Parts: sequence; structure tokens; C-alpha cells
Amino acid sequence: MLKIKRPYIVYSLPASKIHQPLISRKLPVAWEEIRFFLEKATTTVFSKPDDINIEILPPLIKNMTDPELTNILSKSTQEERLGVWKIEAENLIPAIKYFEKIQSALKTNYDIMLRLSYSFKLINPSNQEKFEFQELTSSFSVYFAKTHICLPTLFFPFQEADENFWNYIDAIKQYLPFALEEKNLRLARIKNEWVSSFKKIERPSL
Repeated sequence: MLKIKRPYIVYSLPASKIHQPLISRKLPVAWEEIRFFLEKATTTVFSKPDDINIEILPPLIKNMTDPELTNILSKSTQEERLGVWKIEAENLIPAIKYFEKIQSALKTNYDIMLRLSYSFKLINPSNQEKFEFQELTSSFSVYFAKTHICLPTLFFPFQEADENFWNYIDAIKQYLPFALEEKNLRLARIKNEWVSSFKKIERPSL
């Protein structure tokens, strides 16, 4: 495990809530909001996710005969898990356009979905500068289906929930494609280079 030298603040979802919705329900708008967030507030390359997968519920695979989908899957690698295809970055936009086309016709979130995963360090969106002493890598996964959901884990390189931290939270919120729920922020306390505990933090009252 990675040893940690400094306290940090993390935003992650509780075990009782494994994902949260994107703000926008329409895929083109959600996609643009994700691009805006990743380009303005992170170090990642928007067009090159770490992983791109199309997941199809196994009993439905034989019914997926749309030529557009067949073409995308033919250029992809089927994983050992039944119903999962690894999509190459050059096929990302065709996959996005295909899911935009079929979104309204989908019955559930589980028939077919497109999953993208990113890892990155956070930057200051006001000046595009990296933070010093950022030890941990944040992650963001998004699932496009009938509705669109995400799984964010953001590590903020602040050692306490002071005025600088809350100013940063206020600044970054306008870039996020999801609603950041402040009740899910925790301060990690470090002892002997390991996390000793997590403390819930709250915005100071005015």
C-alpha cells in the first residue's frame, strides 16, 4: 500500500450509495460537461480514458444486431467476462454517438451500457496549475445507459478544511458534471505514514 506523508481530504460515496447521477440526462450535454471538467480541472486527456468498455447483458447479446454496434464491437476486444468488450480510444466517439442514438429506446440501465474510467491529479481551474504535494490519484468512472451515472473519488491535497479548501470547493463545483455532496467529504488523518482515521468535515457556519 502507498504510504502517505500528509493529511488529505477525500470525496467518495458511502457504501450505501455506490454511484450518483450526472447532472444532465441527455448524453450530448453530459458528455460536454464531462469534457469541461476533465480539461479544466484535471491532468487527464479527455479523449483517452484509461478504460472504455461496452457491457451487454449476456441473454441479450444475440439480439444486439444493429450494424452500427456490430461495427464497433468488431473493432474491439471481447474480455473473458461474458458480455464485456474493451473499446479502443479511436472508437470512443462512434460509441458515444451510438449510445446517444439508442438512449431513449433503452428499457433499463442494465441492458447495455458504455463505461469510461479516468485517473488523474486535480489542478486549480482558475490558473491551470498543479497542486504541490498531491500524493494520491483521483478517479472518475461514468456509465452511459438509459440514465447516466458516475463514480467519483477525488483526493484534495489540503491538510485541513480551512478557508483555502472551501474556496477551492466553491471554485471547482462549477466544473463538475455531478452534484458534489459535501456530507461525503472526509479528512484523512495520517499516523506513521498510514491513514489512521477519517473525520467528517463541515463547512463553517456564517
